[in-house]
Amino acid sequence: MEEIAVLARRLLDGEPDEERLAQCADEALHQALGYCGLTELPEGLLETVARRAALLYEGGAVASVKRGDFSVSYREDGEDFYRQLIPFRRMVF
Repeated sequence: MEEIAVLARRLLDGEPDEERLAQCADEALHQALGYCGLTELPEGLLETVARRAALLYEGGAVASVKRGDFSVSYREDGEDFYRQLIPFRRMVF
């Protein structure tokens, strides 16, 4: 997770709050692992997850949330994150 935070820090302007950045890196890591059904992050996803952590730090990827019939719309960057995860996704039965 430290590697993710270091890479994400390079993508951000200014000096980020280290604790908040670590939380965003942890969240991005768990999103990727959960979506892909993995227990460890492949090296090929390190930069993708770091970009996600930076995006979360800057305000997140959610564009809108509707409550009736629950719907979440993501900013284009958020959708791109999940597209990049597809080759690493494993089927879990």
